[in-house]
Amino acid sequence: EENLSRHQAKVRAILADLADCVRDFDDGSLDMIVSNPPYICSEELPTLQREVQYEPRLALDGGTDGCDFYRTIVRLWTPKLRDGGVIAFELGEGQFKTISRLLRENGYTDVKGAPDLQGTLRAISAKRQNVANPSPRRES
Repeated sequence: EENLSRHQAKVRAILADLADCVRDFDDGSLDMIVSNPPYICSEELPTLQREVQYEPRLALDGGTDGCDFYRTIVRLWTPKLRDGGVIAFELGEGQFKTISRLLRENGYTDVKGAPDLQGTLRAISAKRQNVANPSPRRES
């Protein structure tokens, strides 16, 4: 909130459980959804670097395959995005293919990945397909 104020960003910060607060938003009311969800596979948690293990488990544990929160966000929040709205996530290493497929299967187009400084795809974004006027799917 401090950064939003300092930069006069027209963004609304929300602190809430993603499954509970979804009902507080109208369908088609959001321009963009950005998330850095927990994405580490449950079984990998004990092998993480010691400094990472100080983080709350809730902030790290993405379930059996690390993708539980992506599936939940896409399922619950897609209707809240306006047609042409954008969804963006930080990714765990090796998750681009799985999450890009999830997005395409849920009506997203223009799927793009962004690498970190080492060249690993660490972010993904996509546009919500205009449901009333679908156009051919494109990927980058």
